[in-house]
This record gives sequence, C-alpha cells and structure tokens, in this order.
Amino acid sequence: MKGKYDFFDYEKCSSCGICLERCNYLHFTHEESVEEIKKLIAGEKTRILDDCIYCSACNAFCPDDCHPYELILNRAYESGRKNGIPLKAKWVMPLPYPPQNFRSALVPSMPQDEKALINKWEAQSYDLAHEEMMYAGCNLLALPYLANSKVFEDLPIFGRWDLCCGEMFYRGGVFDIVQQQADKLTEYFASSEIKRLVFMCPAGYRMFKEVLPGQFGAKFNFEPVFVAHWILDRMNSGKLKVERQLDISATVQDSCHARIMDPSEEMEPWREILGRIGVKIVEMEPQWGRWLLLWHGCGGQTVFWIEGRTHKCFKGAERGKGNRGIGASNLLCWLLSDCRNGWLSILPRPTNAACHGISQICHWRVF
Repeated sequence: MKGKYDFFDYEKCSSCGICLERCNYLHFTHEESVEEIKKLIAGEKTRILDDCIYCSACNAFCPDDCHPYELILNRAYESGRKNGIPLKAKWVMPLPYPPQNFRSALVPSMPQDEKALINKWEAQSYDLAHEEMMYAGCNLLALPYLANSKVFEDLPIFGRWDLCCGEMFYRGGVFDIVQQQADKLTEYFASSEIKRLVFMCPAGYRMFKEVLPGQFGAKFNFEPVFVAHWILDRMNSGKLKVERQLDISATVQDSCHARIMDPSEEMEPWREILGRIGVKIVEMEPQWGRWLLLWHGCGGQTVFWIEGRTHKCFKGAERGKGNRGIGASNLLCWLLSDCRNGWLSILPRPTNAACHGISQICHWRVF
C-alpha cells in the first residue's frame, strides 16, 4: 500500500535500471542498476542511500516518468523517521531559525547594508498588497546583495526565514516539515493580492511551481515567475536597455532543478539574456542538457546524512575539475549560495571567476 509521501509510480516502473545506470556518480553497471532499483522498490537495504548525492537526475533519465528520485527520498524519509535526523544534517537546513545553521551563521558577519535589506524584506512580508512581488527564500536571504540592484528597484521584495519553501527538507526526505511549510505558505498567501510571484532561486521556483502544489497539496492563487523570464520581459518591453556589452566568454553550471524541468523554464532564458549582454556561452562537456553536477551546502562539501552516514559531494568536485580547460574565462552559477561556493573551492584563481549569473546581469552595469 502506498504511503502518504510515496510519489513513485510503482505500476509504470519496469525495473529497467536506466535511471541509475545513466547516473554520473553511482557508476552502476546495467545489472547492478536493475538490482538496486528492485531493492529500493522492495524497501531493502541498498547502496543508493549511502552514495546518492540527491541531484534528481534519475527523474530526467527515467523513460517512463516514474519519479525514481521520489522513491529514493521516500526511503530516506522512512530512515529519518526511524533513526532521526543526525545533528550535523541540520547545519544545512534553514528551519528552525535560529538555532545555528550555515545561513544563520552568515547573518552576524554581514555588512550593515545587507542586514538592512533583510530587515526591509521582513517588514515587507507583512504587506502583500502588490500584484507583482519577489520572494526572498533562504538562499537570497543568505546573499541579499544579489537583489540590491536598480534592475529590481520597482519590484517589491519580501522574505522571512520562517517562510522557507522547504526544498532542503524535501531533498533530505524530511517530508513532515515540507508538509508543514506547504500548509503554512498556503495560509500565508491566501489573503495576498499577488498575481505574479518572482523567484530568483531555481530551487524555490520549482518548489512553488511543482512540488508544493503537486505533492503536498499547497494552493496558490499567483503565477510563479522565474526571474530570467521577468528580466527578459522587461528587456523585450524596453524597460531594461542594454547599455554596455561585456564581451566575455563563460560556461554555465545549471542548477539540478533546471535540468528536470523543461529547458524553456530556466536554462534557455538565462542563455538568451547572457547572449544579449555580450557573453559568449561555452558549454560544458557533456552538453548542458546532460551535465548533472550538484553542489549543495557549504562550499559544495555537505549534502545530506542518510542512515547516520555523512556523504560529501567531492564526487561533483572531481567532475568539475575536469572542466577547467573548457576555454571560458568565467563560470556562472544560478543556485545562489550553494553552487557558487562549491565552484570557488575548486576553480584555479585568478584565471577563472566563479560568480552568480545575476552578478553578470544586474551588477556589471549592463543596463
């Protein structure tokens, strides 16, 4: 019998093993992949819960759209309910806030102007009487300077730590807290006047657009809008005009969420914007639709702790090192704090620059 948070499609799955066989990290043979998916379905002990980096690529690989990633998360959820969440895992989870997690540790060291932004956004969170606003989730609250640009000067921004979208808990299989947040956000937005809600974080965008309403019953009356589409709309309408071409080359490390959504959702609009402001895109190998590198947590080192074991994302780092020679002068990341910090830990400097794509678009005086 399927449980409340069993989002995997058991009936459609043929145990073909393709979802795991094509994984860039587990390196399973075809036979091992078939065996592992069968063990997952049966609820038996499997290597996946020890070695998976939770990038969700298996969902993109599954030929029958069975959502094997959700099966992995469900097994993690069962383990967490049985064994509890290890203390170290809470370091990457934004709730409750405080006590300490890596985001709350950032705030005391922020300059006063960034602290002022957080305070301003918190105050704005009690006034949702605008048809179009930007949601500041935990990643943007950790790097508030990214939205401190004239590009967003007429877009009201709001956010509080307790308005977390629940993505890190979802990725860790902590479904009880995700459900709690889905219910809280449904109630919070019920009386708002928002028609279009803009998201800078790809993770938050997918949570509000697909995961929270599709799997946890959240109900929202607004249209989720990814910030790249919002910027393109303003460029097309003439509200944002390109005043300076950058004339640089860059490779783009897309977020894991972007890769399991349609390319038109996140990957393509960013590349169109970058092309318009003079950035030549040099794609990674394998090509961007298949590149499945994940950074999650501080410095790309910490992912999640399943069954009490710490798993570190150095596999991703090693794969990233192989792209140093791709011929681009810059590397652009989109998942705010996590991806950028991870790349900074492995890229040679000063010849390569790792920065958030928003920095290129909004802070380099191209508009």
